[in-house]
Amino acid sequence: MFKKIVVILVILCISGLLVSQPLEDRLKDFAGDNAKGFLQPLANSLGAGINSGQYVTADVLKPLRFNVRLGTTAVFIPSADRTFMASSPSSLLYVEDEIETGTIFGKKKGTFTGNKYTFGDREYKYSDLTLKSGDNIPFIPLPQASVSVGIPFGIEVMGRFSPSITIHEDFGSFSFWGAGLKYDVDQHIPFSGILPVNIALQGVYQNLKVGDLIDITAWNVNAIGSLDVLILTLYGGFGYENATLSIKYEQEILTPNPIPGEEEPIRTPVDVSLDFDAQNDFKFILGTKITIFPFTSFYADYSFATTKAESISNTVNVGLSIGF
Repeated sequence: MFKKIVVILVILCISGLLVSQPLEDRLKDFAGDNAKGFLQPLANSLGAGINSGQYVTADVLKPLRFNVRLGTTAVFIPSADRTFMASSPSSLLYVEDEIETGTIFGKKKGTFTGNKYTFGDREYKYSDLTLKSGDNIPFIPLPQASVSVGIPFGIEVMGRFSPSITIHEDFGSFSFWGAGLKYDVDQHIPFSGILPVNIALQGVYQNLKVGDLIDITAWNVNAIGSLDVLILTLYGGFGYENATLSIKYEQEILTPNPIPGEEEPIRTPVDVSLDFDAQNDFKFILGTKITIFPFTSFYADYSFATTKAESISNTVNVGLSIGF
């Protein structure tokens, strides 16, 4: 059942992002800072997404007790992440030094105007270059499952994953895994067992792949607090997160055609390997968990991550938790 839900959500959004036009084809006109500008929002959003939904309480499981969670994180795309300023791929070919165009999440297609030139007594013009854009989607869903087990010394071990799903033959599969530790701070606070309040620290490392093109590694640390009131748990926390996107693709270098009157430039394919960090840094989370059946709870939380670009990545995480 969980895998079916994952398939539906991924096909609805991730495949919509990548399959409407193969990502590798879209990237051919982008190199260096332009490629980073086009893909930066993807690194921000996927980084924020996999760094969410990592806890639903600060209470640390006792040894040999376990918890299973099935949930989905929705990462909402801020309007600031839909466009960027692209630099001209060639000052010889095009008039403008830079133009505004769409990121992987934007529909706007910026156009560089071809330069005019004279050969002999005739005037010619290079063809315009309209950059490829992304898709104007509102959010990205990231389904995931996690299993946590308590071990001695106030430590909880967690593993997270999403089943490998084939999105499209051009991209291969979407897959995700992660591992983390949560440490019980309460055990060092006198009389902490009297109050229904828990405090913990957590560290998580994760990896997400989209086909053979994209690889994102991420880590984050969290300070967590929670309050238990009957069937209700209120939880929240803050943390620091980091994510790095790696991509390999084929770019086309554009150079003027030496044949007079030939409008189209010469396109030379070049293999490109690009690595850059997501812009997210600090994350704040507030959520609630409600026990609906014995050992079974429903949870929902909202989080936002500040970025170095002064925008905010908003995420909502919902799911079911089963523990013994």
